Amino acid sequence: RASCARALDAMSAAPGSPREPWARPRLRHRQRHAPAEASIRLLGCVLLVALCPAAGFDAQRRIETARLYGDVGDYAYYFMDMMVGSPIPQRASVIADTGSTICAFPCSGCEQCGKHLDASFDFSKSATARWVPCGSGNRCASCQQGRCAYVQSYTEGSSISGSLLEDYVSLGDEFQSNPPVIARFGCHSKETKLFYTQRANGIFGMAPSSNGKASILED
Repeated sequence: RASCARALDAMSAAPGSPREPWARPRLRHRQRHAPAEASIRLLGCVLLVALCPAAGFDAQRRIETARLYGDVGDYAYYFMDMMVGSPIPQRASVIADTGSTICAFPCSGCEQCGKHLDASFDFSKSATARWVPCGSGNRCASCQQGRCAYVQSYTEGSSISGSLLEDYVSLGDEFQSNPPVIARFGCHSKETKLFYTQRANGIFGMAPSSNGKASILED
């Protein structure tokens, strides 16, 4: 851990280096130097949440790495970054949730979304983003303005709703260099309660799929 931290400090101090990674998301000193580590095996693939972003993508073993932030006390959840869209990916912070399958976060123009760590995803700035249309075998739970829509409620009373889209996504931030893949996710048009006030942008459901709904890890 110490050698990894020193390497990151040296990288961030170098002229022209990318945004200093340990400042994400402005945690206190003791938290910044002790990010969580976990390894999750799910659906036949491995999502490795690791300490050192220099680990990168292991193509031979098909292991992707992503730094895990947060804690039980101050945040009450753990979250990670994902990069979305092209040609310039946009970053979204998402809570790691093993109890749901949906991946979703706010998009620009949402009038009922709170202020979060990252800017809302701007659909107009991605050349590869497309709304998921109703019909054509998409098995939409509901439709809104010709798009597949979603509504997800949680046991503590919060909820999210919006429309589904597809675009390139990759786990982690710009330091991990994980390969982008086309995946389906949600674009919030409304957040309530904890989703409105939380610091992370959205949620990353990692539960196995059910009722024919593909999770983002399967995508």
